[in-house]
Amino acid sequence: MFAVPLKTIPNNRNTLRSIEEIVEEYHVSRIVVGLPVHLDGSDSEFTRVVRLFVQRLQQVTNVEIVEWDERFTSKMAEQTLIDLGVGKKKRRQKYRVDMLAAVHLLQSYLQSLPQTRK
Repeated sequence: MFAVPLKTIPNNRNTLRSIEEIVEEYHVSRIVVGLPVHLDGSDSEFTRVVRLFVQRLQQVTNVEIVEWDERFTSKMAEQTLIDLGVGKKKRRQKYRVDMLAAVHLLQSYLQSLPQTRK
């Protein structure tokens, strides 16, 4: 399985509704949310904020939500952009890094799942 980006959802008053629409449109059964923790695995200042968001998201989606360690995903995304030859100006566009970081996060999660043989 390979993770591919769908779209970037801005963090604003419509975020939960936008996610809810995607869940409905694509029949999503599980959402993986990046959990910001320190290098040693302890909670960061944003961990609580993300967990509160997960609680609010759970109330509107009624699907399983998995919190997944997001350490190094932004660095991996930046390196991917460099490897792809994306110029410095475009690499500074936050949505590009965010989208690729989400792909790395989801790919990491997918690779953690037990493999099923057909």
